[in-house]
Amino acid sequence: MSVRAISSFIDDDEDNVEGQHVTAGPWSSKKLDAALTGLTSNMAHDFNNLLAVILSNLEMMEKETTPKGEEYRMSAIEATLGGASLVRAMLAFAREQHFTPTTMDINAHLARMTNIVRRILGETIELSIKMETDLWSVHVDAVQLESAIISLATNARDAMREGGTFTMTTKNVELTNDEDDEIAPGPYVCIEATDNGCGMPPEIMTHIFEPFFTTKDVGNRSGFGLAVVYGFIRQSHGHVIVKSRVGGGSTFSIFLPRSESEAVKSEFDHKDRTLPMGHGETVLVVEDNPDVRHVLVKQLESLNYKTIEAINGRQALEILDSKVGCNLLMTDILMPGDLSGYDVARNAWMRNPSIHIILTSGFSGEAANNEGEILPGIEAGFLGKPYRKSDLAWRLHEILTGQQKDENTYHGKIN
Repeated sequence: MSVRAISSFIDDDEDNVEGQHVTAGPWSSKKLDAALTGLTSNMAHDFNNLLAVILSNLEMMEKETTPKGEEYRMSAIEATLGGASLVRAMLAFAREQHFTPTTMDINAHLARMTNIVRRILGETIELSIKMETDLWSVHVDAVQLESAIISLATNARDAMREGGTFTMTTKNVELTNDEDDEIAPGPYVCIEATDNGCGMPPEIMTHIFEPFFTTKDVGNRSGFGLAVVYGFIRQSHGHVIVKSRVGGGSTFSIFLPRSESEAVKSEFDHKDRTLPMGHGETVLVVEDNPDVRHVLVKQLESLNYKTIEAINGRQALEILDSKVGCNLLMTDILMPGDLSGYDVARNAWMRNPSIHIILTSGFSGEAANNEGEILPGIEAGFLGKPYRKSDLAWRLHEILTGQQKDENTYHGKIN
């Protein structure tokens, strides 16, 4: 039973709490829900900071490892990214995950994920990918799509303990009302994930999208995976159909609406290319966590940027008042003291309207929930922790060269 189901149960019986063995105290279901959401969000924020330090240090080791050490390093990076995916799942479940949809090419995204999926499946499972040429574009959150694919691959692996084949297929489809009464007719891009594993009986099928439901042993899985897949699909105005037979494998068919716009291929989309380097620009780094600040400064310096450090908003403003030249402000959103990252950004812009701004956070919901806290005319890029060095390099490049994508831009206003 999910947390939200528990909340509904308490709410439905609120008038009769005293006559039952339910200890709710003075808390209403709304207060309980808010408390659980806040707890999840705060844990996610702190955990993402830890993952950011681990991921950044692993990437800094790139040129310092032996071939065998590189294998271990990549394995650790993928495990760290898996932890970040789990945090995103927690935030999505708490309704605090920020969705930033982009018009994208599913085929290109799947191609970039091939190595990750192969590592998840292991050596005993064959991966087969069949892509339709001239596939339509879709408008979805790329990070959440990646999490969905990883969850489907993980499920397939667990269903094929003795080995097998995992097939991913993309195709254009035109759905009609004959397909399913709940599916709106129209053009969709279909992603099919098929395994030839153990399959699922009907009593399992009816629960697979419930949060916390899992057939794994206690402690092996969070139970978030498929629930988050379902939530992402619904958020994207899509649909999912699952077919399974005991002993005959399973097929997950994800239908995402066709986008009226075509996917735009830009420099930022090609993160496998050589990373763009800085030209000696000065970045003011405002971060209260010393470990996160240290690795961020090292990464910026390795990308040919100069850095100035501040541990809080007040120190950052003192630096700006000292007339030290800063090309870009990179500030955490949630910091101790009386100044948030939004306050720092607003004050920095008032002192220097030409300064570029990037907001960072271990809790991406902060950026979505506080858009109104920056002055009119200020555009700030956003990076959610943990992020790859490539994400940092390209975001700096697009901000400083004026190539900022609108879906990664926050336009502030006075309330």
